[in-house]
Amino acid sequence: MSTAEAVEFTGGAQRCSRKAPFFLVPRELLEAVAWTRLEGDRKYAPGNWQKGDREFFVDCLSHAIQHLMDAPWEETEDFETHLAHAATNIAFILWAKRRGLVSREDFQQVARLLQK
Repeated sequence: MSTAEAVEFTGGAQRCSRKAPFFLVPRELLEAVAWTRLEGDRKYAPGNWQKGDREFFVDCLSHAIQHLMDAPWEETEDFETHLAHAATNIAFILWAKRRGLVSREDFQQVARLLQK
């Protein structure tokens, strides 16, 4: 995670903060999420997912898990699409968590309701 503190590099160059080492994320993951997002923007409207509330983001976890369960593990057909959709739903949850739109307690509350 980046910090707001100034960072001084060897040689004296300075920046406001270090950024996440994006080069460590496999290109395939970035591409899969990007194509899935484009598909969603075309289907629902650009940025539609950002209008989600707590219920929407909690539901993203179920969608991610469903995509993992539905992925044809024995075949290659549509396998990557399911993985990409699962990753995208997880990205949505991370985005919402960072903005305080969803919390661990929200997921726990849903789990308790489902157990009744």
